[in-house]
Amino acid sequence: MEKEDANAASKRVPKMTAKAQEERLNQLTGTRKAKLGHLTRQMREIENLLMDAGNVDTVYECIE
Repeated sequence: MEKEDANAASKRVPKMTAKAQEERLNQLTGTRKAKLGHLTRQMREIENLLMDAGNVDTVYECIE
């Protein structure tokens, strides 16, 4: 067990270049924007359904 811990501690962690860091940041930002857009679309759809009194119960059933 101690040997495994010693080996794990000695592993080399490569440093990312500035360009690689920038690309990774752009990728994460794009992913975040896409997920936020998906949630926004769902929220707007739910809000439109809640405008009609007949849909209120249906929406609440789907949310639970």
